[in-house]
Amino acid sequence: MKRSIIVKPNMDGFKDVSDWIGNVLKQGKSVTVDLAEGERKQRSLTANALQAAWIAEIASWQGVTEKYVRNYVKAELALPILLEDESSGVAKKIRYTLNKINYDLMTPAQRIEVMDMFNVTSILTTKQHNRFREQMQVHYSDAGLELVVR
Repeated sequence: MKRSIIVKPNMDGFKDVSDWIGNVLKQGKSVTVDLAEGERKQRSLTANALQAAWIAEIASWQGVTEKYVRNYVKAELALPILLEDESSGVAKKIRYTLNKINYDLMTPAQRIEVMDMFNVTSILTTKQHNRFREQMQVHYSDAGLELVVR
């Protein structure tokens, strides 16, 4: 997994670098660090564009539709992140609706299909969306596909 983190003169970003390296090392993996002075000139893709690019990449890799992958990651990765926030009014409404349709009793295939009814990734906060994309990288890396931030 490749990740770019900018460290500022006031040390903003340094903890992110050390945390990320520590997490990779705890998994028994090695880390290669490339250092460059300054900030890159080319902007990376927006979070939503990156998510869309990864969904297309995953669908191609798995031989399934993008809709299937989109609904799968919503159900399996994004929804749990969204529902963690007990104080969120949106999370309460979604949890109420999920209970009404007996979501917990559905098969995995039914859960994936029903995700068309919900906005999940579009209502994640920036922090939640960052976590969601990190979860995508870990989930698919474990399966053998490296999703690269570009």
